[in-house]
Amino acid sequence: MRRRFGGWGLLLLDDKTEFDYAFSNQKEHKYRVASKEKLAAGKHTIKFDFKYNGPGMGKSGTGTL
Repeated sequence: MRRRFGGWGLLLLDDKTEFDYAFSNQKEHKYRVASKEKLAAGKHTIKFDFKYNGPGMGKSGTGTL
């Protein structure tokens, strides 16, 4: 039996922020927004904003870190 997993995460990888979303583990159902620049040392507030192209379920949108 093959399992399918989905979910989202706000990550810090190699000092760069990243948001990942997966409806399932299939390639066409994954979404990623990642910073090109590293964070400087110190405290930061990380925010992810998503503008939904609704109304209705299953529409696309635009994500910004």
